[in-house]
Amino acid sequence: MKQMKYTFIYKAKGHNPEKHHIEFESESFKTMVFGVDSFETALAIAEKSVENGVELIELCGGFNRDYADELYNHFGGKVKVGVVDYFPDLNTEK
Repeated sequence: MKQMKYTFIYKAKGHNPEKHHIEFESESFKTMVFGVDSFETALAIAEKSVENGVELIELCGGFNRDYADELYNHFGGKVKVGVVDYFPDLNTEK
């Protein structure tokens, strides 16, 4: 069975992926969670993740749909990208 690889990126002031990260792994699934403080850092993490075989990237609600679109387009649609959304609209970026 192929292992599904997934990256979740959350945004929080002062967080960096070298210090703020965790991994969960089973035979069928690997989840990597990274904390970042900017979209530029999120993009760098996404690039490294895709190089390592990640098939799905999800952005936390600290980002918005525009950032998810930018990330999706960056990879030419070859990677699935999602974004967490809150109702009512509580996203921190507009």
